[in-house]
Amino acid sequence: MDKLGEFELQTTYYDALLSELIADQDKNVALRGPNKSTDEEQTDIRTDAIFLTIMQHDFGYPVGFGEVKPGNSSTTKHSVSLDVLRLGIASKRAIDKWKLNSRFGFMINGFDLTFFFTKKQHRNCYATLKIAQFTFASSVSNLNFFVSMMNFNKLTKVGRCFWNKCYATYVTRDDEAGAMENDSAVIFLVSELHAPINRTCNQTLLGTSL
Repeated sequence: MDKLGEFELQTTYYDALLSELIADQDKNVALRGPNKSTDEEQTDIRTDAIFLTIMQHDFGYPVGFGEVKPGNSSTTKHSVSLDVLRLGIASKRAIDKWKLNSRFGFMINGFDLTFFFTKKQHRNCYATLKIAQFTFASSVSNLNFFVSMMNFNKLTKVGRCFWNKCYATYVTRDDEAGAMENDSAVIFLVSELHAPINRTCNQTLLGTSL
């Protein structure tokens, strides 16, 4: 696992599943890696994967985000927690910018796959919920442990949650243009949240030993 990077892990094992579950060319939804040149990612935060709508020949608004960790010796609980935080913040910003109710997210940690759902509950109140978790098959020999009726049912629920809650077909090109022009929401830096997390990781919080 130490030789398997984030990109290789996602493209080799997960892209086929995620593309079948969420991405759908007929419904104009595509899975892609981040692109620093796009307006959506000109911030201090950039996720490892993005589900985007396709409007004519251009990518539209984001409907979901993903983070990947190789799950090897370089992966720590601290780094995974920061990635989950990044998913929540990216979802919150997308909800605010595109005037939507919820966003979808996934977290890959080695062969553990977790799906999240971020929803705007009230004004300035957002909740990120874990909706499903799987242990993915690392080889053909243990594929039978993943291919089960329980996992099929969970994947069905994940897909239903995405298409019913996170996929908004009513956003138009005019809405996208308006979102770009009025992108004046209060932005806070992710780096501002790192300090309390680092203190917690080091077993100190507000100067008090835990």
